[in-house]
Amino acid sequence: MLSAKGRETLEVLQERLATFLAHHEQLQGDRAALAARLTSTLRAYEEALQRLRRYERERVEMKARLERILSRIGPCSPTGG
Repeated sequence: MLSAKGRETLEVLQERLATFLAHHEQLQGDRAALAARLTSTLRAYEEALQRLRRYERERVEMKARLERILSRIGPCSPTGG
C-alpha cells in the first residue's frame, strides 16, 4: 500500500505526465501544420522562380529583337526642328 504522501506524489507525477503528453500532441499537430505550410510555400516559390526565369528569357528575346530592329533603322540624325 502507498502512503498518503506516496499517493500524492504519484498523482502529481501522473498530472505532470498528462500535461506533458497533451503538450507533446499539440506540438505534433503544430509541426504537421508547419510542414504543410512549408510545402505550400516551397511550391509557390518554385512557381515564382519558373515565372521569373520565363520573364527573363522573354526580356532577353525582346532586347535582341529591339536591337535588330534598331540596327536596321540605323543611327538617327537630329534634324534640328
